[in-house]
Amino acid sequence: METLSPAHAMTQYAGGPNAAVLAEIYQPGVNLAVWEGGLDWQARLGAETLCRARPGFLCNSHGTAAAVDADVRRRWPTDPALNPLLVAVTDCARMFAELFEPPAIGLRITALDRAMCPRFHVDRIPVRMIATFCGPGTEWLPKHVVDRDHLGASGTASSAQAEPQQLRAGDVALMKGEHWLGNEGNGLVHRSPAVDGHTARLIATIDWLD
Repeated sequence: METLSPAHAMTQYAGGPNAAVLAEIYQPGVNLAVWEGGLDWQARLGAETLCRARPGFLCNSHGTAAAVDADVRRRWPTDPALNPLLVAVTDCARMFAELFEPPAIGLRITALDRAMCPRFHVDRIPVRMIATFCGPGTEWLPKHVVDRDHLGASGTASSAQAEPQQLRAGDVALMKGEHWLGNEGNGLVHRSPAVDGHTARLIATIDWLD
């Protein structure tokens, strides 16, 4: 596990340039694992192409990993320029399924022109993968600066307690939620970044479903 800075050390962060770092999410002291720059340039270029051609693009699917893979491939736009993006999305879903072996997964691919969840919050799920193909990445708070008393019953906070850290375009991250066994009260506090009208943002999120 690579600790990138003292701030990261107190954030329960594991990051590195190889996909194997994602397995560090199983460590009790880690609630954020990041494959830094894991998405190749062709997939990222495809994301920008998709955002220009299909503003507001949304693809939702849930079920077994095999069923989701087939469903997404069936519904994917036919433009060959988007094939590397499709490969990257389905590879992320496959990695998630192999790492956790969940009964089912939920996959959501979204082109965004606004922040989906602009308030700091924790997720009431075991774990989520988020792949940022283009645009600003998810913002998160180091553990040592979080005041969880400011997180309301709905799991949101009206403002940041400190300068947030941020994922980057090309990153693939795993974030533990409140329902990971033994992680109650320690889910990663995060929010969607602000998005202006001139910046495309495309993300894929993959959730563990029961």
